[in-house]
Amino acid sequence: MNVTLDVRKRESLGEQDSGRKKSGPMTRYVLAILAGLAALALWVAFSHQGSEHRAVAAIPAEERHVLYLRTMDNLRFCKGSTSEGLKNFCENQAEFAVNFPECDAECRALSLVHLLGPRR
Repeated sequence: MNVTLDVRKRESLGEQDSGRKKSGPMTRYVLAILAGLAALALWVAFSHQGSEHRAVAAIPAEERHVLYLRTMDNLRFCKGSTSEGLKNFCENQAEFAVNFPECDAECRALSLVHLLGPRR
């Protein structure tokens, strides 16, 4: 009798499992490709960001300082401007400014205003 009960338990478990679809090799293949593409996209995004920072850092110190001061002047101007036409310019200046090794608290604060500002 115990054998009969064990068989019935196994059959009832088998019925519960048969209701689920099992993923085939094609589904696993597609998921692996999607995961690989996502990893590649993240790598490209992070390496691009690092390359911009390295490019700015490679500018000779004297020239970089003058460029940084000019960029900060632009960001201060942008802070006071409400022109929709300058929005793109100000966002680009903010993205550029954070790549400077000299970017301090004021630089980050001015940049964040444009990078995290309201989108329309």
